[in-house]
Amino acid sequence: MERATTLTSLVTAGRVGVRDLTGSATLDHLVTSVPIGFSRHSRLVAERTTPEPLADVLWTGGIPDTWEIVEALEKRIAERAVADLVTVVRRPVTHRDRDAYLTAARAFVCVARPGVENDTCVRLRIRDSRLYGVPMIVDGFGAAR
Repeated sequence: MERATTLTSLVTAGRVGVRDLTGSATLDHLVTSVPIGFSRHSRLVAERTTPEPLADVLWTGGIPDTWEIVEALEKRIAERAVADLVTVVRRPVTHRDRDAYLTAARAFVCVARPGVENDTCVRLRIRDSRLYGVPMIVDGFGAAR
């Protein structure tokens, strides 16, 4: 989907000409796909991080109105008397703490909403899932459509 969007933008901007459409017309000379990955340094950090359990399942984001959802969840949790099962972190998390929490998690959750952002970008959360070896649970608009 990202490739189609990029090619459409190039055509709209007048960047694709007759010469670009000769031969196999793949337009590979204009658009290159980069696989999702991580650096050797990131791998070493992940491997050397001491896991610090925060929760079995971490919500790693996906919706811009984050605090509205967190507050709604907190209210629902309080109503059902399961507050001891959920941890809400309201402070900024350092990179070191984030690595420790992600390393210790059993799964990540990512929910999103339909829109251009989800249609045109690949989430860092996909990288995190692969880097830390943790499965990701998504909805229909989650980490990457």
